[in-house]
Amino acid sequence: MAAGGHQVLPGVGAATRVAGREVRRLLRDAGPIVVRTVALGAAITGSAAIAARIGGATLAGHQITAQVWLLLALIVDALAVPAQVFVGAELGRADVSAAISVGDRCLRVGFLLSAGLTVLTCALAPVLPYLFTSDPQVRHAATVGLFLCGAQQVFAAGAFVLDGLLLGASDYRTLRRAMLLSLLGYAPFALATLLDHRLGIAGVWLALLCWLAARTALLGRRWQSRKWAALPVR
Repeated sequence: MAAGGHQVLPGVGAATRVAGREVRRLLRDAGPIVVRTVALGAAITGSAAIAARIGGATLAGHQITAQVWLLLALIVDALAVPAQVFVGAELGRADVSAAISVGDRCLRVGFLLSAGLTVLTCALAPVLPYLFTSDPQVRHAATVGLFLCGAQQVFAAGAFVLDGLLLGASDYRTLRRAMLLSLLGYAPFALATLLDHRLGIAGVWLALLCWLAARTALLGRRWQSRKWAALPVR
């Protein structure tokens, strides 16, 4: 019986301490993911800002392309989510070889899917803008953007699927580091386009292509190193 006549239930204090530790661990793990998400948003938002500075037609064409890119990203991300679950499950069973096997299969499927999306997007690039606008300048900008959007699908698949695999391995710091470093790949074309508007929407989407290529290279190197296998699975 506690002071004041209130009963203290057995184990309540211990449960509160356990919950406190869980919350602290959650916040510690969430930090790298928050930074990664902010860096991701910086590239996407920065691209829209650059397109807006070039002109209205470029911004409109960029928005059309961005919506198609988002649709394609969600398609590929539907593969990254189960990849995360499969790897986490295998590592939870301490079966690293199975985690590697299922991860490599997910990557192969992702790259095959990206090949189909590349062909489809590039084939439809001259047609899709007509669904959005009757302005010939906007249609032209969107067509250029869509061709580059299609060309980057192999890198998008690599970046998204590898992101899921390393999330499953609880390799949050690598995801943060890769996203920050990939901005160095994004910056040259982005700055060049900001300084020379003649590069237009091609410069904006080449910057995003380099961004995704850098992410794929950095995350792929980490996956192949197998160092993630030594991390504690959370």
